This record gives sequence, structure tokens and C-alpha cells, in this order.
Amino acid sequence: MGRCGYRLAGDWAAHADTRALVILNLTSLRDAGFEGQQIFPADHLPAMSCADFLKALRQQFGLVYAYNATTRTCTIRAFRAVASHSPVQNLQPYLTGAWGVEEVDNKGVQVEEGRDTADELFQMPGPRGRPIQTARAARQLGTPAEGASTSLPISTTQQVWELNSHKNRWLVPTVQQPGNAQGTAYLASDRARDVEGKLRTTLPLRLLRYRGMQPDSMGQPYPLAQAGVRNARGEVMGDTGLNLIGATGLWERQLLAYARFRQQTRPVAVAVRLPVAVLARLELSRPVGLNLDNAGNTRYLLDRIRAESPGDDGLCACKLDLLTLPVSLAEGNTPVGQPVWLEVLLTPLPETKTTYQPGVQTIEQQAVARVRVWADRNRTQPVPTLPVPISVGVRVVKQMTMPTTAVSVVEEPAYLEYVTVYEVRTDGQTLATVPLLFRQTAQSNIVLTLIVRTYTYQADPGDDYTLL
Repeated sequence: MGRCGYRLAGDWAAHADTRALVILNLTSLRDAGFEGQQIFPADHLPAMSCADFLKALRQQFGLVYAYNATTRTCTIRAFRAVASHSPVQNLQPYLTGAWGVEEVDNKGVQVEEGRDTADELFQMPGPRGRPIQTARAARQLGTPAEGASTSLPISTTQQVWELNSHKNRWLVPTVQQPGNAQGTAYLASDRARDVEGKLRTTLPLRLLRYRGMQPDSMGQPYPLAQAGVRNARGEVMGDTGLNLIGATGLWERQLLAYARFRQQTRPVAVAVRLPVAVLARLELSRPVGLNLDNAGNTRYLLDRIRAESPGDDGLCACKLDLLTLPVSLAEGNTPVGQPVWLEVLLTPLPETKTTYQPGVQTIEQQAVARVRVWADRNRTQPVPTLPVPISVGVRVVKQMTMPTTAVSVVEEPAYLEYVTVYEVRTDGQTLATVPLLFRQTAQSNIVLTLIVRTYTYQADPGDDYTLL
């Protein structure tokens, strides 16, 4: 922003959560070692313009940008903070002439989480073994028009538990995708630059928050980068996570207020005559007050200001395009609450046997996956309904074995790991019917096992729950 001649202002840029944001990098340095190393930022950043970067931030976090060409200032504020702010200026004394108001648009909206489609953690086996994307978490307000769904432009990563050399648990981000290898030692690598010198893997915009040295499960410090708001000991580190849904997710903390505003706001056009000093104080990022229908001073958000030069009386004739701010938007965020206790249970179903051709038989077994939600670790108090739906990523590990003597046309990885994200609302909720076992045998003089696939399931850690 400084290179464009503007300085940053506003509470969002100064917030601790914002200052902790970092961009995920999947590209190594050009040469080994740090001493005397020259770093080229373009190697490690997404290929996007500054304008596109600012637009992505605005959409992801529900921000309001206000540029002041006189002071060369760009004020960035979260919309929820704008909506909860009291009017900075009462414009009722300056109102002249008639005013007009339009009807509520009342459009619905659906927002899907951002996704790096190259991350294999979100790719599950599809028809004929081809990978397909797992479903994205989404939130909806009202009834959106067909095709009106919006995907957030920025994504984050899954979080997992890792054990260090002392068996302490570290909460760490994880991805499953190739990066870019640079340096003379990697020229023969399939991850090195191509013959034109370009990086082979494109880098989408993925964010984490780096919290510095934080305690692990046993209180020992380690460097923590997180997608959520809790550290390895469950202590709250921030206000808003980087995932879409959940009590601390972007939807509840930032985007829902803006979606309600877009659905309920009414455009208003007024004519006013303002002193130059009052006109100079108006900001697009702060509401103003008017009493247009004698119902008390109401808050409005400035959308556009059109002003003429001051007259002999020192007043500027202005036309203001305003947007009403519903009263419900003035509510602030609630504090981060205590997480519930959660476990994913599998109820095996009876095995099914099928003979596809003489002598070749398959045995398949599925299970019903459901989730239990408890208020306590001892499982004595179930939580029937969650006040806010939570996002639970269930990690699936598929392993396949074949005897070395077997001849098979099966083309699939022997090991596959992926994550399916479920929206959990109630205790005992059924997530899905999932595979547990696939075994194929050939019967002749002896029984020869051709293929065995086994599946295991484990929930990844999250902000709103603690795993049992």
C-alpha cells in the first residue's frame, strides 16, 4: 500500500489476528543455507496482482475499504465493526428537500469455503479410481437464486496432531500436494523449474496465522501456525478462525452480518447542504445518523457522496446515496466458548458376498458413521443440539494389499488418505454410510487373495470440539 502512496489505517489492520496472518509457501529457497541467501518474494507468493489480493481479502473477511485521496489514507475495517459503530455525525440538521427509499432486495446468498483443488487431502476415489473433490462446507442465508453460490477466494489447511521426539502432541497444519524444489541439487527433480524456468506448481492464496512459540500438549514451546483459534492445550489464541463454519468460523464471526445487511438493507437517496468541515469528516467506513421518518435517529452507511463547490454561504450542496443498517447488525461477537467433547463411532453392517465370475468372489462390508457430542469428558451429558453447527473433518485412510504373485489390472494407489468435512448439528447425527472392507479372492485348488482394501476413520482436531 505504501508503494501506491497510501498509508493503512483502521482497526482491522491493527488487530492481532490480522497481524498474525501469513501466506502458505510451498516453494524452497533457490540455494541451500540461509547465510548470505537472497530471497525472491515472487518465488513464494501467488501469481496475482495487488488489486486482486486486496479484493480477495475483502471478500474473505467481509471488509470495508475507504480511500481518502486528501489524506492518502486507506481505512480497512471489518463490516461487523462498521455495523456496530454508533453514528459519527448526525446529518438531520443539514437535510434539504425530499428523500427517496427503495424496497428491500431480500436476495438470498450461499457461501462455500475456499479450496485449493490441488490438495490431495480433499480428493476421494471416484468412478474407475479417478479422484473427485470432496464436498465443500457451505453456509446459506435465505433462498439464493440458482447459480448464486459464491466460493471464498482464499483457503487454509487442515490441522492434525503430530508427536515430537518426546511424545508431546503438536497441533500443526498439513497439506498433501507437491511443492516446488529450487537449487542446483534439485535440477533433475520433477519438482524443479521447467525448461522455460517456470515453477511447475502454481501457488494459490492460502492463509494461516503464525502465533510464535506456543506451548504444546505438555507445556513445552514450539512454533505454532494455525487455521483455528486454539493452541495445542486448547487455550484461545484469537477471535476468528480461518475456516468457514463453526462458532469461531468466518461465517459466524464476519460474513453473516454482511450477508444479513445485503439481504435487508434499503437504499436511500437524500439531499443535504453541508459545511465544508462536516463534509470532510464523512467516512465511508463509519455510519451517519438521520431521522427521516420521525422514528428516532437511524444509522445509515454512506455508499456514495456527490458534492458541489461551496456557495456564498459556505455550504456544499450534496447528494448522498445511503444504505440502511438494520438494528440487529449492531450486535458484537460473543466470546469464544468452551468446546464440546466429540467422538466418531462406526457401526458395522453385515458383510455382502458377490460372485462376479466363476471362482472369483468379493466380500464387502460397510459401516454407518455417526457422531456423539458430549458436554463432559466422562460422556455423562450429551449435547442434543449445538447452538451453532460445527465443522468436523473426518480423515479416511484406505490401504490396499495384493500378493506379489498376483496379476491384476487394478490401477489405484496402495495407500490413500483424504478428508471429508461434515457439518454437525446434533448428538447422534449420522454422517454417512462408509466402506470398511473389500476383499476379493479366487477359488481354484487353493484360495488366493487378490485384493484387500481396508478403511480407517479418525476426526481431525477442531476449534469447537475436543476429540475423545
